[in-house]
Amino acid sequence: MNYNFTLTLCLKDSTTVKVGQVSEWSMVQSWKDCVVLSHREFESLPVRHLIQTPRRFRVINQNLKPIQVSKQNRTLPPQSWTKVGHVQAGFLTVSDVAEKINVSVKTVTRWCESGKLAAVPKRYGQKVTYQISQQAVDMLLLRQKEEQRRLDSPTKPHEKFFNAWVRALNKGIMTGKPLSPLTIEYYTAHAQCFFLKHDALTPQAVRIELMRCQSQQYAKRSKIHKAMVSYAKFLVMQRVLDSSVVDELKTLRPKRHLPPKRLVLESGEIQKLFSECESPSDKLIVILLSQTGLRASEFCALQWNDIDFEKQTLLVRVGKGNKSRCIGLGKSVIQALKVYQAVSRKENGALFLDPKGYPMSRHGLYKRLQRLGKKAGVEVSPHALRRAFVTINANAGRPLQMIQRACGHSDIKTTMAYCRTSEQEVIDAMKDW
Repeated sequence: MNYNFTLTLCLKDSTTVKVGQVSEWSMVQSWKDCVVLSHREFESLPVRHLIQTPRRFRVINQNLKPIQVSKQNRTLPPQSWTKVGHVQAGFLTVSDVAEKINVSVKTVTRWCESGKLAAVPKRYGQKVTYQISQQAVDMLLLRQKEEQRRLDSPTKPHEKFFNAWVRALNKGIMTGKPLSPLTIEYYTAHAQCFFLKHDALTPQAVRIELMRCQSQQYAKRSKIHKAMVSYAKFLVMQRVLDSSVVDELKTLRPKRHLPPKRLVLESGEIQKLFSECESPSDKLIVILLSQTGLRASEFCALQWNDIDFEKQTLLVRVGKGNKSRCIGLGKSVIQALKVYQAVSRKENGALFLDPKGYPMSRHGLYKRLQRLGKKAGVEVSPHALRRAFVTINANAGRPLQMIQRACGHSDIKTTMAYCRTSEQEVIDAMKDW
C-alpha cells in the first residue's frame, strides 16, 4: 500500500514550496505549524522529516527529495521519531547522535546539558532540543575508542615496579643514601606523568617527553631526565631492562644553551628591602636570611628550641642531605629575634607560622619575600639572599672555608660558584692595590 506525504515550507520571502510525492515510509513526525526555512537551509538538513497528509500533490521541485527507508521496514517505532526543525549544515540532531554512538536519546541530551558534548540549544514551543556539531561527535567517539583501547590493552610492563622504586629511593638502595623528600617528590611526579602517556620506558619515549618541554625549561627537562634514568637503573637491577637502555638514556641528557639566571642582591638593595619591612616578623626574615645564608627549607624548619640566646648560636637540624650544623648569630639577629619573641609571645614550636597557624612553607616564604620586594622595587628570593650572604662575606675578606661551613656546602667549589662579585666591585678594589 502506498502513502503520500507532503511538507509545506514557508520560505523567508513568503513563498511556499511543496516537497514531492513519496511512496515509501519515511521517518514521520507531525507538527502543527510550518517551519520557516530558506531554500539553502532546507537542503542542508541531514534528516528530512515529512508530514503525513491524506491528499496527493504535484511535484514542484525535484531537487528536494526526502530520505527514504528500506521497503522491508514499513513501520518505525515511535521512540525513533524526533522533532526536527532548523538544523544547520555540519550539525546533527540528538536522535542521530544517539544512533551513531549507540546510546539513548536521554543520555545524549544529558551530555549536552552538562557540557560533555558541545551543542547549540534550540527551542521548539515548550521543549528544547540540541544541534550537535559533527566534529564534537567525532571527538567523543575518538575518546571512547582510546579509553576502550586502554582498558583492553595489557598492564604496562614497567609501571608495576613504581612502588618498589619509590621504596628504594627512600631507603637509599639506588645511591647508597636516601634522597631528600623533595627530590623523591619530583622524581615520582615526573614518572607518573610519563607512564600516563607511554606504555614502556624506552629511549624514544623519553626523547618525546623531553621534546614536549620548551628549550628554556632546562630545570624541568633535567629533572625528567634524572627521574627516568633512575627508574631505568632500578629496572636493570630487577633484570627487567637491559643496561644498554641506561647508556642510551644518558646520551639524552639535556644541555643548557642559555646562561642560568642567578639573582644576587647588593648591600644597598638589602637595606632598601629592610626599610620596607613594617612588622617584626618581616624584619627578622630579611635579617636572618641575609646574615646566616640559610636555605629556604632550613629556614621553614627552624624551632625556638634551636636558638641559644646566651651562646648566640643557631642549630640547623634539617640541612640538605639530613646533615645538621651549628652557626653563629650576630647582635642584630639576636636583637630582631628578641623583638619578634616579645610580639609573638612564644618560646617553643615552629619559629615562623602562616596565617592558619601551621609552620611556614617554602612557597609561603617565597610569596612573602615577593610582596616585600614589590614594595621596595627589588627582585628578591630566598636563594638570592643566600647568594648575597656568600658574596658580601667573600668580598669582606672572610675565608671561603668558613663561608662553606656556614652555608653547609660539602664542596668548596659550590661556595665559589655562589660568589657573584660584580665588575664594578672589582674595579673599586683594584684602585687601592
